[in-house]
Amino acid sequence: MARAQIASIDGYSAHADQSELLAWTNNFDRACLQCTFVIHGELPAATAMADKLRASGMAQVEVPRLGESFDL
Repeated sequence: MARAQIASIDGYSAHADQSELLAWTNNFDRACLQCTFVIHGELPAATAMADKLRASGMAQVEVPRLGESFDL
């Protein structure tokens, strides 16, 4: 059961549109983001995107594996 606000973005590729996604995330108040999940793309592309999000100042960025769960 999810007791969180969950947002999903369609139409972006984690590897082809990284610069656009990073620019888009700059509009968020970093203090309000507790955890960001990168769930699209092959593992190398998703991991690269997660690394860039962390480098941009997002505190907790996860690339979950199949069946992995998180306490939020």
